[in-house]
Amino acid sequence: MAQKKSIENISLHGGWLCLDFINTVHDWTVDQPYDYLSSYEAVLKWSKRLKVLPEDDINALREKYEQDREAGEQVLDQMNKARKVLHELFLVVIRNSPIAEDIKKQFNKLLGSALSNLQIMVDGSILPQEYWDGMDLEKPLYPVMKSAYDLLMSDRLSRVKECGACGWLFLDKSKNNSRRWCDMQACGSTVKAKRYYRKKKEMDKEL
Repeated sequence: MAQKKSIENISLHGGWLCLDFINTVHDWTVDQPYDYLSSYEAVLKWSKRLKVLPEDDINALREKYEQDREAGEQVLDQMNKARKVLHELFLVVIRNSPIAEDIKKQFNKLLGSALSNLQIMVDGSILPQEYWDGMDLEKPLYPVMKSAYDLLMSDRLSRVKECGACGWLFLDKSKNNSRRWCDMQACGSTVKAKRYYRKKKEMDKEL
């Protein structure tokens, strides 16, 4: 019996926070993909699992959401739109194609909003630490946007790839940069099985 899809068991093959956020849609290649972030509560569970925010922040956001669920669902819609912007932006990079002006504008607006909440704590006894100010329901998105900025500006950007089976995005950390699928055991095996089936079918026709 197949395991039910949920935030608790979603595979984390992105290798970078923003890519794992994009991969909360499965899969991008079909008309009606499954959405792991179907509620604001799911966003909080995902944030906790990936340690996006301190647990105290997540608990405070949950309490705020329970007091105003309508606001939470509006924020969820904003996060879904942000996820789509990030997906399209990284596809442009992967495919080396022109970027739409509206995607660029939306990304920069989201990034600016996120970074405006970034604070640095400086204490002589410890190394400087960053933290996210405020307690807006959009807060789980802030670290994601900074993660996207960090990846876009890094020398690892050329290693971001699109899975040939499910459309998930991942950072290829292999030595020879030859990885083709987000997960060899799942997508890699599936692709090979389909390829074998098609080849066998063609051979059967020739007999």
